[in-house]
Amino acid sequence: MLKNFLRRRKYLVNRQFQYRYMALLMLQMSAILASLGLLVFSHVQRTTEIAMNLPFVEGISNAALLSDLSDNLHGFHLRSLMLLALISVILVVFGLMGSHRLAGPMIKLENFLNLLAAGDFSQRITFRRHDFLDEFADRINQTVESISVRRVRANELRQQIAETWSAGLGDVRERPVAIAEMRRLLGELRQVV
Repeated sequence: MLKNFLRRRKYLVNRQFQYRYMALLMLQMSAILASLGLLVFSHVQRTTEIAMNLPFVEGISNAALLSDLSDNLHGFHLRSLMLLALISVILVVFGLMGSHRLAGPMIKLENFLNLLAAGDFSQRITFRRHDFLDEFADRINQTVESISVRRVRANELRQQIAETWSAGLGDVRERPVAIAEMRRLLGELRQVV
C-alpha cells in the first residue's frame, strides 16, 4: 500500500474533505497526547517537589541534585516534543492515505453520476483495489444495470405502441384489437417505468 501511495501524483483529490478528515484525526490525537502530557507533567512536577524536600546527603550538594533533576526534566520535554512531532507526521501521512481512499472514490462517483445525469447508462463504476466503498460501487452498478434494462424495455414498448397506433388508424375493424393491444402495452410500460 505504501508503494502505491508513493507513486501517486496527486495526493489531495478532494482538498476540503481530506483536510477536514486529517484535522479530525489530529484533533483526536492531540487530545490524547495532551491528556497524557498533562499526566506525565504533573508526575514529573511532583517528583521534583519531592526531590527538593529531600534532606541534604553528604557528598552531594543540593545544587548538583537540582541540576541533575533540571537536566532530566529538560531531556524529558525534548523527547516529548520529538515524539509529538513524529506522531504528528505519522498521523498526517496515515490521514492522507486514509482520506485518499475515501476521497478518490467520491470523485469517481461524482463523475459517474454526472455521466448518468447526462444519459450515459453504458458506463460502470470501479474503484481501485484498496479503496473504500467497493460494495457501494457494486450496488450502484446493479442499480444502473436495472435502470438500463428498464430503459431499453421502455423504448421497445414505446416503439410497439407507436406501431400499434399507426396500425389502428387504418382499418376501422382493426381499431378494437389495436386499442386492446395498446392498453396491454401501456400497462406493461407502467410496470417498467
